[in-house]
Amino acid sequence: MPFREKRAWISFAVIGLVSAVYFPMMLTAYITSENFQPSFAYLSELALVAIVAFIILEILLHVGLYFFTPPDERMPKDERERLIEAEATRIAYISFMVLAFITAILIVHHPGRLSWFNGNLVIFSIALAELIKYGMIIYQHRWSS
Repeated sequence: MPFREKRAWISFAVIGLVSAVYFPMMLTAYITSENFQPSFAYLSELALVAIVAFIILEILLHVGLYFFTPPDERMPKDERERLIEAEATRIAYISFMVLAFITAILIVHHPGRLSWFNGNLVIFSIALAELIKYGMIIYQHRWSS
């Protein structure tokens, strides 16, 4: 497995794991709170814990990968890897634009009332676009010729 594919797997797994924990907890906070207005302190703590967990997991796993990968595999990117990353970024950008447009429509129809929820919709769009990007990198490394 190429070094860049391992890095993509790490990022894909960490974003997926943190998102799979954070977004259901955020949604539960909105559903169980009175008038869909959970406390600002709880939402802030939840977001901070998710960000810190993401950063720590990402750094630890990438440092571990660096030390357990032979130096000859950590070569600079070749043309194929640059093309794979460019295509994955293009697809993720297009998907993010579609998700951002959908989010903007939802925000316009529900202005101000659910401001934290709207912000989390934007964060969800970013997380989903990143999952698409790293998923495409993995797909291209695995199944492209």
